Amino acid sequence: MSAAESPVDAILFDFDGVVLDTVRFKESQFRAILAERIPEHLGPAMDYFWSHGGTSRVEKFRWIWAHIVGKPLGPGEAEALGAEFARRVRDGVLACPFVPGAEEFLEKHHRNIPCYVISGTPQPELRDIVRTRGLDRFFRGVFRSEEHTSELQSP
Repeated sequence: MSAAESPVDAILFDFDGVVLDTVRFKESQFRAILAERIPEHLGPAMDYFWSHGGTSRVEKFRWIWAHIVGKPLGPGEAEALGAEFARRVRDGVLACPFVPGAEEFLEKHHRNIPCYVISGTPQPELRDIVRTRGLDRFFRGVFRSEEHTSELQSP
């Protein structure tokens, strides 16, 4: 079936837990950062982490410190924690397996239906992972969820 015959105009994929099985690995690294800094607040902080999927890691750090720790982070501290998280997860994410069935689905459909990644992961980081893993052949675009949605027009 060609793209013109498809009842679907495009498929938008989240990345973590949809394309690659990264969720538990990323959770473990977020937990490690919190355990090193605020072990006494780990339970409530991780509850917030799990209940706010799709929220940027920087915003999660800001909220956790402001509302759970009770001491807002200073200028640049949330960004520094976000950068530390990115460093910790990169190599591990590159090694994560596909979610079962994802690779086969993409192999079967990416030529006929435009596929995109829309994720809460920072765009440069996500594009690097997709490119390094050789997944860019499957996707017409890789975007952060709140950015560039107007670019999703079919070529």
